[in-house]
Amino acid sequence: DTPPGLADPPFEADWQMLPETVAHVFTHFRLELALAVARADGQAGTEDHQGTYWATTELDSAGLPTVFAKAATAIRRAIW
Repeated sequence: DTPPGLADPPFEADWQMLPETVAHVFTHFRLELALAVARADGQAGTEDHQGTYWATTELDSAGLPTVFAKAATAIRRAIW
């Protein structure tokens, strides 16, 4: 079975679920993110999906909200 987070990926690739999750506590609830990664060349998938794609090495300068910065840190740990 396909994990729920991979049912509709942003672009076609060999997506892999990471074993690590990221937790973040907001005022009224706790969020736990499952993380998936894929290698992409250039701007893969941008023809069908709007958005900005950043290299993992450049995410510190992206100004991400805390929960997504935590996810980026976890992904870098997992793939490097």
